[in-house]
Formats: sequence, C-alpha cells, structure tokens
Amino acid sequence: MRALIDTRDARELQRFLHSYAISEEERTVFAHLTQLTGKDEILKRARQVITNERSIAALNDLAALWQVIERLGLRTSFDIDLGDVSQLDYYTGLTFKIFTEGAGARVGRGGRYDRLIENFGTSEPAIGFILDLDALTDVLARSPDPIIAPMNEEPVILGETDLAAKFLAVQNERSLGRRVKVVF
Repeated sequence: MRALIDTRDARELQRFLHSYAISEEERTVFAHLTQLTGKDEILKRARQVITNERSIAALNDLAALWQVIERLGLRTSFDIDLGDVSQLDYYTGLTFKIFTEGAGARVGRGGRYDRLIENFGTSEPAIGFILDLDALTDVLARSPDPIIAPMNEEPVILGETDLAAKFLAVQNERSLGRRVKVVF
C-alpha cells in the first residue's frame, strides 16, 4: 500500500483496497486524500471527507502548525503532502523532508517515532531528524554570502512560550549576528 501511495497510483490503490472489503466510496475518498498536496487549502479539502477522530485531530495539529508557519511569513517555503509516506516503519505521526535552494534534492528528513523508543524500555514521545551535511556544505560552499557567527560571545537565551514568537525572536537575533540558544 505504501508503494502505491508513494507512486501516486490512485487506481491501483483503489484496486488494492477492494480486496479488504472497503466500500467503493471509502476507497475513492482514501485514494483522493493521498493525492492532496499544497498549502493549507488541502486541510479544508481533507476536512470535507475525513470523519474519524484520530484523523481530525491530526488535521487540527497540522492546522496549528500551519498557523505558526504563516505567522513566521514562511508560507512559500512549506507544503503539506497527505500522500507522503516514509519507507521506515517506525514513524508514528508527522514526517517531514527538508529541501533548500541550490541543493537539487532533499537535504534532510525526520518525524515522530513514539513507538521506536518502546523497543528499548519505556514508551515515550519522540521526534528526530537527519541532515545530509555533505549536501548542505556543498550549498554553503557555492553561496556568495558565507555564514559567519561569532563564537566567543555568550548566546542570547530565548524562552518565549509562543512558538511563532520564539522563532521570530530567533530570526531577529540572528539578523543582528548574535548566537541564540532556544529554551523549550
């Protein structure tokens, strides 16, 4: 099923779901949802067909995250893709991919993986990511404006409770050339 969603093959996905005695209407709705990608308008479209509480809660979380993105003025830098599936089974919620101008490919990825830690003892919520440092180094090497951060000064510590306000404060401090430590 992941492969069918990943390749955006709605017709084959509907055929696959047919063997699980899922109604034609539900198969069509599910296949349609996996095709949705874009800005916050897809959340509105998804709400028109999603009825289960868990999925509605996930849409609410995405909407709250999108509000932070909007407040930071980053709308053009982000997209939501309801058909993005990870090849890794341990993700339990939101996953993301990181792209940057000049790289030509993904430079990072990550997501929630609450059940992974359970394999090593206690179940705890978790999130993580990886960055392709070689790809980022290549982009920075080609950049006309090198990143220079003073290393000898103490960082400004920010402890804002509002997520968007916290990121705006970080942007402001970094624009002044200051190091920043964010406290959550």
